[in-house]
Amino acid sequence: MTSQYEDVSPKVDCSVSFDKPNLSGKTAVVTGGAAGIGEQYTRAIVSCGGKVVVADIDEANASSLQADLGNTGDVVFVKCDVREWKDQVEAFRAALKLGNGKIDIVINNAGIGSPDDIFAGPDDESLDEPQEPAMNVMRINALGALMTAKLATFYFRKQAAQDEKAGVKSDYNLIIQASICGYLPFLKVPQYAFSKWGQRSLLWGYRHSERKYGVRTNMISPWYIPSGIVVPEFVEHLNNVGAGTASVTDAADALLRILGDSNMNGRSLAIMPRTWEGAPYGCIDLDVDQYQEGSFLSRCVDVGLFAVWDDSKRE
Repeated sequence: MTSQYEDVSPKVDCSVSFDKPNLSGKTAVVTGGAAGIGEQYTRAIVSCGGKVVVADIDEANASSLQADLGNTGDVVFVKCDVREWKDQVEAFRAALKLGNGKIDIVINNAGIGSPDDIFAGPDDESLDEPQEPAMNVMRINALGALMTAKLATFYFRKQAAQDEKAGVKSDYNLIIQASICGYLPFLKVPQYAFSKWGQRSLLWGYRHSERKYGVRTNMISPWYIPSGIVVPEFVEHLNNVGAGTASVTDAADALLRILGDSNMNGRSLAIMPRTWEGAPYGCIDLDVDQYQEGSFLSRCVDVGLFAVWDDSKRE
């Protein structure tokens, strides 16, 4: 019987160095690409010769980033609220124009973190019922990410069909931005945790369903990185207990590691402090996104219960 993991590549040895890829002629969409980790992704792609559409709401940071990279036209800003379908469509249209009709890389990065009133809101104990919680984290981190994934697969599949007719091998990349929060219990941020656990479901499904279209689906799952999402007091706590924080530049290097390995598919790379064992480059393959062979869940998949079917044969 064919293994359920035939599309998933072996565990990545992140303790060894890697050669940065040549991305000349490649075009990427980076949601939330104007600041934070997304900005480093943008810089990394451009440094390797690629072009980027930055889909973000932060026009000021995007303009500064473009200027810092020389205003060469390799970075195009599209004001994009990822909660809005029409905004995301415009970003992908811009990428098609920038890439002469082709998109090679989509990085599903946009996300926020904020105090979560599902866990502890401003409710008055004198009220008979709780107030409706704000759901912005879910709308951006989950629903926005789903729309990005929809657009990515739509264009990747169209391009794969064109490649097949031309006798060209497809190699497209969908990079999902998750978090270590999608693997460990985080008690006071249920929306954020929910959204990041949900990103794993995209990895589990897309690494199989999209592989036949020449799409490699991988995930980057950062530990705490000093940013607008992580409050300074918690950064201080992490340092005090010896856990430390991870680096945005190591996250960008993990991206380049993925893009440069044409065999890597279905992996989740955690971005960790370099002080942690096994992370000399600030990166570890978590290697937990698969069932144990012979387990009940493994058998459910092996019998074909959730097999990826050929859409062309559906009635």
